[in-house]
Amino acid sequence: ASHVSSYGYAARTTPMLDHWAENALRFDRAYTTGGWTTIALSSLFRGRYARALRWTRLNETSKYRLLRTRDLVSLLPGERASNAFGLPLDDRHPTLGALLQQAGYATVALVDDGHTHVLGAEVGGFSGFGRYENVRTVDKKRATDADVSRVAMQALKELRTGPPFFLWVQYFGPHLPNRVHHGTRRFRTGS
Repeated sequence: ASHVSSYGYAARTTPMLDHWAENALRFDRAYTTGGWTTIALSSLFRGRYARALRWTRLNETSKYRLLRTRDLVSLLPGERASNAFGLPLDDRHPTLGALLQQAGYATVALVDDGHTHVLGAEVGGFSGFGRYENVRTVDKKRATDADVSRVAMQALKELRTGPPFFLWVQYFGPHLPNRVHHGTRRFRTGS
């Protein structure tokens, strides 16, 4: 923010963001209830602190399947459990998508979940949306941010003449691939 024009930086470094910010709501401070997307979105989409949710322990496998701990006995040949985390699968609090639908809104979630399934329609906060789409390219490879933007722009065209709407667009691009740029200081090495 210290080098973004719409936040007061003297040089015009971000003309496209500045143009967008002219009619946007801008936050000077934004806080999250968790440092992981699964925690933050689950909390955000239920309007509850993460500690108030009922969490289910899930294991992501080397084939990117999500399994409850009790289901690890069903690993496929060559598959192994890799990451473990929680999602509020059995939480009683309604999601934002469900609440907005009840209030008459059209609700759409367009998600690039990368190669994982942690932002799937049935997990986290995306249950309850009228339309959920995990954006993929025609050849089923991971979508780019441009692919997601294209699908979002089409959805906006479709939504603008209907009832009030809520559109959530989730980009995976900032996550991967990780690149170290020449001259970037490294603060930590190893695992």
